Amino acid sequence: MTKRRLDLADLRELCERYVPASSRHPKARAAATPDTWWPAHELGHLLTVPRARIGEPLFGMDADVSPFHPNVTTWWAYELAAMDISRRLLIACGRPDLFYGAGGELDGTDWNLREYGSKALAGRILGRRRVLRLPSSREEFEAKLQQVTARGGAR
Repeated sequence: MTKRRLDLADLRELCERYVPASSRHPKARAAATPDTWWPAHELGHLLTVPRARIGEPLFGMDADVSPFHPNVTTWWAYELAAMDISRRLLIACGRPDLFYGAGGELDGTDWNLREYGSKALAGRILGRRRVLRLPSSREEFEAKLQQVTARGGAR
């Protein structure tokens, strides 16, 4: 059986199926265009946040965190981890422009996050969640999502 590579339609469908509507960003819910990075980003959060945060508004990251907030380092790391997954998913779908291009995810990301966010802490989050490598086929990626959502995922 040949495994089919992921595409943007798969990401939209998998986001609808596995990411609780209550956790999705309002812009992700409003993004009706088929060529958007939002589903990849929301799947990134699903795979990286603490399991108890799944179902909370914005995965528990709904506070407007200023650069001076005591939890800003952790908040930014979770955001960078989700962006890392989003980037890899969009590349796997053959659409790196939706991450790197004008109007893409990176272009729309707060400068403070990109400049001062801890990439090392984001990497540790990815390692703890066992998502340093992602499957590029639809079937294998969905199996990963099922594993994370059914059993609470890696700690």
